[in-house]
Amino acid sequence: MICDWTSLVAAHSELAHIPQALRAAAHLRVCAAGETLFRQGDRPKAMFCLIDGEVRLLRRSREGAEVVLQRSRGGFFAEASLESKAYHCGAEARILHAIESEGTAGTLTLAQSRKAWAAELGLTHEALYRALARLQAAGTLALDGGRMTLRQPGKRL
Repeated sequence: MICDWTSLVAAHSELAHIPQALRAAAHLRVCAAGETLFRQGDRPKAMFCLIDGEVRLLRRSREGAEVVLQRSRGGFFAEASLESKAYHCGAEARILHAIESEGTAGTLTLAQSRKAWAAELGLTHEALYRALARLQAAGTLALDGGRMTLRQPGKRL
């Protein structure tokens, strides 16, 4: 479906910065809840920008359980896959990524328990607690209940 950029930009001002060449190559796609955009192992063909709704990038564990690598409620996603054949992500990179992408100005306030957040990130709650303790001990992260603040937002370990 061809994009109506005038309407999109009017409703979502952040899209005004997308260059004309990219706009010309873009396609609008409306998906049903639960629809799969691409599967693990597929060759990357596009970069996506979520306008409305939620998308989960996930893998399956050896046991078949879903492991959520990223949950997006707006903006670009899957752009890293365009240049890579596989995701390279550890627990602490995943935690920092979630704070940076889901939080504001380096701070994320959880809307659920840490145990539920661990499952969403594809971690055991024990692994999450250990990683948070390491990040706090290293001075990278300040914890205050469900609020996590990066001490140096944008800087990776």
